[in-house]
Amino acid sequence: MSDAPLDDLFAGYIGEPELCKQLGVTRRTLARWAELGIGPTRTALGRKILYSKENVRTWLIEREKTKTRPRARRLKPTAKHSRSREAGHAAD
Repeated sequence: MSDAPLDDLFAGYIGEPELCKQLGVTRRTLARWAELGIGPTRTALGRKILYSKENVRTWLIEREKTKTRPRARRLKPTAKHSRSREAGHAAD
């Protein structure tokens, strides 16, 4: 076996508290995302939750691509709305 420190084993991972800090979310939010299958993949070691830094980066990139959508178009007022506006102005 290697004499490398245990820290080297987890070099590519980030703990739950640190990820919360970096994303600006609570532990509960990360847990809810995991339940819904919408958060970054995670590894559980007993009660300790670890996130692969590479997987978190991939998840962020995927969210960037999938959450982009065209701007909503403004609806043109219908004739009904136009008449009600005109009636409202006539009362002024």
